[in-house]
Amino acid sequence: VVSLPVSVSIPLFGSGGYKKAMDAKKKLLAIIMQRLENNDSEFFNELKASNDSVMDKDLLYNHMLLFSCAVIPKGVASVLAMFLELLPKWGHMRDAEGRLSEDDLECVLREVLRMYPPFTGGLRVALRDTQVGKHHLQAGSTVYYSLIAAMRDPKAFLHPEPFLPGRGRREEDRPKNLGFSTGPHDCIGRHLAMACIRQMASFLLEHFVLEEPTDLTFPPEVKQLPVLRPKKPH
Repeated sequence: VVSLPVSVSIPLFGSGGYKKAMDAKKKLLAIIMQRLENNDSEFFNELKASNDSVMDKDLLYNHMLLFSCAVIPKGVASVLAMFLELLPKWGHMRDAEGRLSEDDLECVLREVLRMYPPFTGGLRVALRDTQVGKHHLQAGSTVYYSLIAAMRDPKAFLHPEPFLPGRGRREEDRPKNLGFSTGPHDCIGRHLAMACIRQMASFLLEHFVLEEPTDLTFPPEVKQLPVLRPKKPH
């Protein structure tokens, strides 16, 4: 994003960020290709079989690179990090073995996503003159939208600032959760990502003893880029 898209090395000055990224990409693709050729990956085989020759071999491997190394894992890690950080807010819901029921876990994760979405907002450019509510946007205008603000809007959520997992049980409130965006830009990986997050969170609760920090301040300080995460994780 911040480097010139030119693959060059300059003596004494080293390599530009773009060249380093391209070199890293080649190494990662080589590792991915080797792993997939030596292991029977059900996911990759299904992707390849249902491809209908739309993607060639190189493009298939580039997709696997995206799935394993790019922004998707960062988003999953963001949710898990905030899930653990907010333990004092949902720890009382655990049973004697320290676990959450499937329904309670789903509600806790939904509330984590509501209050601390991995991707807090973004930019859109109006392709034509557009009216959004009372605002007129001229063609070419750049608009910043804030998911984190929308999910703390008192018009949409009763008592939006407290962490209240119980609100996730209300069917009418679930569409308001924009953690995976909504509409034409809705995340196509929503169900896969949530399945992964649920599985990882369940594994943590089953195999680790989680102790609540005594010095938690709420809301915790966070950094928002490249994904939201605790500024000083416990």
